Amino acid sequence: MRACAEYARRGPPLKGHGSGRYREDMSKPDTRKYRVRPGERVRLKRWPTRTKPLFDSKEQYSEALATHVAELSSLQNLLYADDHYSLLVIFQAMDAAGKDSAIKHVMSGVNPQGCQVYSFKHPGPEELDHDYLWNPVRRLPERGHIGIFNRSYYEEVLIVKVHAEILAAQNLPQESLDEKDFWQERYKSMVNLERHLHHNGTRILKFFLHLSKEEQRKRFLERFDDPEKNWKVNAGDLWM
Repeated sequence: MRACAEYARRGPPLKGHGSGRYREDMSKPDTRKYRVRPGERVRLKRWPTRTKPLFDSKEQYSEALATHVAELSSLQNLLYADDHYSLLVIFQAMDAAGKDSAIKHVMSGVNPQGCQVYSFKHPGPEELDHDYLWNPVRRLPERGHIGIFNRSYYEEVLIVKVHAEILAAQNLPQESLDEKDFWQERYKSMVNLERHLHHNGTRILKFFLHLSKEEQRKRFLERFDDPEKNWKVNAGDLWM
């Protein structure tokens, strides 16, 4: 993590000149505009789903991505050698927002021996016989490693809120279900888990890929029209 802080301070390296020199003119997003501070309320309708392009061409973008991927690979080696911290990256988004593609491109230079990607799907019988945090906790990265969650325990206050049958399948005690602050307790449990992880060396980066309904509709239609993307379509998408 010390290496990560140094990278954030200095910026990406100049391609072809090692890690000692950095480009001052490389376009970088102002991440402060996209961060949500502790206690800050978020209304997604007020957040833009598109932003001004950072690059003039795909070639320029590809060059910048390759530079960042190479540096990420170098930092991964330092993370592994230091063996004091782990990194957990969480991706949440609506369907068709591009979580899989983001993971594929950004993490393309990472050594797979030190990185695990786990996709959370509909819980099976084993998961349902444990508390909802049991499965995510056992997927956490060990020290020196990177863990990526494609969706996460946040589904428990998103999709489970909408589909009551999933909550019913968890077979919780009736007194727990009757609590007026049932969902608030889940929020607290998640926050407390992340505080615990941070205190013990796991640094967490959380990303929500924001997508407009119109753009989502277009991407679903593309999946129907492109034979290579047909496998991504399921019956539930027809109701979007």
